Amino acid sequence: MTVVIFDHPENPGNPTYWHARTYGLFTANPFGRHMFTDGAEESLDFAIKQGEAATFRYRYLIRSRDITKDQIEALYRTFVAESP
Repeated sequence: MTVVIFDHPENPGNPTYWHARTYGLFTANPFGRHMFTDGAEESLDFAIKQGEAATFRYRYLIRSRDITKDQIEALYRTFVAESP
């Protein structure tokens, strides 16, 4: 089985930090860089003005069989190219 999560290069905070919890949570956390690096990196200074929006793009790939690194890379390039 293969599970991959693609992080779009235009996402705020890219590359993002990831974290998991014992209760099943596995998530992207671009806002946790200060905590995840023990203060070596500054927190993401990110604000959305009233009436504006922000878009974060991720793609999940779940396959019942293995996939090669080259195939994953090709799918990632497609994801980036297809994104508005």
